[in-house]
Amino acid sequence: MTGSEIDTEFQNDIGEFWQTTHSQIYPELKRMVADDWISFETTEQDKKKKWYYLQPLGESELQQWLKTPLTANTDEEFPLKLFFIQYRDDALLTNLLQQELALHQEKLIHLKQRLTTVFADEATKDNNYGHHLILKRAIERETNNLSWLTKTLARLN
Repeated sequence: MTGSEIDTEFQNDIGEFWQTTHSQIYPELKRMVADDWISFETTEQDKKKKWYYLQPLGESELQQWLKTPLTANTDEEFPLKLFFIQYRDDALLTNLLQQELALHQEKLIHLKQRLTTVFADEATKDNNYGHHLILKRAIERETNNLSWLTKTLARLN
């Protein structure tokens, strides 16, 4: 792909779950060329337009990154990692979904504990109602995440 095509990909498909800017893409492409993860070619017709190609070292780095376990600090990488898994029977897919499931189970337990700790009585809830609503919303979000992950894993098996 060209840098422009990569930028368009980030603005469209990838942009629905992972945000980046035009000004971030080109420095990363330059760094990845320097690290020999990708290479580029130009054409006689347009010497300014670069066509980028994944190199074996880049493929290896991508596979290593996909295999790196998710943590509470890297959980936001889940949708991007999922995007790069091509096939339903890829062993990384089940592993990734199971890791995400465990993280969201932990989050839900934590949020429910916070709800009972922070809002132990009606007066506290009434005096901090916005906070209470946000916490309830977070619990619902985690419940929905767990439902989707559980259903997705069941469909794979």
